[in-house]
Amino acid sequence: IATSFLSKAEFALGNIERSVALTGEAARLAQQDRHPVGVAITKLGSLLIAMDAGNIAEAQQIADAAYAHVIEQKLGNYQLWVGFFRAALSMRADPAASIAEMHRIIDAADAMGTLTMRPAQMALLGAAYASAGKHETAIEMIGRGLDVAKNNLERDAVPALHRLRAKILMATNPAAAIQDLETSIAIAREQSALMEQLRSMTVLARILKDTPRRIEVSAQLAAVYQKFTAGHHHPDLKQAQKVLASFEGYRQ
Repeated sequence: IATSFLSKAEFALGNIERSVALTGEAARLAQQDRHPVGVAITKLGSLLIAMDAGNIAEAQQIADAAYAHVIEQKLGNYQLWVGFFRAALSMRADPAASIAEMHRIIDAADAMGTLTMRPAQMALLGAAYASAGKHETAIEMIGRGLDVAKNNLERDAVPALHRLRAKILMATNPAAAIQDLETSIAIAREQSALMEQLRSMTVLARILKDTPRRIEVSAQLAAVYQKFTAGHHHPDLKQAQKVLASFEGYRQ
C-alpha cells in the first residue's frame, strides 16, 4: 500500500518511469501477500497509470479486474471508487449511461458518508458533461469539486479542476479561462506537482501562442518541460513538445 501511494506521489512530481516501476512493484507485493485491500489499492493505482497514459483499452481491462476483486472481497468503498472509473471509461460507448452511472455512484457515496476521491470524480463528471456539450452543467460539477477539495483538504485534483474549467470557458470567456490556468499553475507549483504544471502550462502556451505573451509562455513551458529527465514518450510530454515546436525559433 505504501509503495502504491509512493508511486502516485512520484507521478505528480514528474518522475514517470519511477512511478510506473513502483506501480508494478506494488502489484507484485500485493499479490505476494494476497491482502484484499492491498490488492484493491494497487489495482486502482495501475488503473490510474493506464488512464494517465491514455491507454484506454488497458485501463478498461484493469478496471474490470479490479471491480471483480472488490465485489468478491465485499470492499464497499472500493466498489464505489473503481465503479466510478469504470463508468467514466464507458463515456465514449454510451455517454448518457456513463453520466447516469457516475451520478448514481456519487449518490451512493454520499449515503455512505464518504467524500474520498470526490474532487477527481467531479473533474471526470465535468469532463463528461463538457464532451456532451452541456457546458454550464460541466462548470457546475467542477465548482462542486473545488468546494469539496477546499473543505476536505483533498487538493491533489485542484489544478486539474481549474484547467478543465479553463478549457470549457475558453470559447465564451477567454480572460476567465486564462485566470483559471494561471491559478492551476500556481497551485501545482506550490505542491511541487510538476506533471500538473506541465499540463496546464501546455494549455496556456497553446492559447497565448499568437499574443504578446508568446515569448513569456514558451519560455515557461520550456523550463517546466526540461525538468523531466525521462518518460518523454508519455502523452503529456509529447503534447508539450508539440506545442513548443509550434513556437518559431524554439529548439529542444
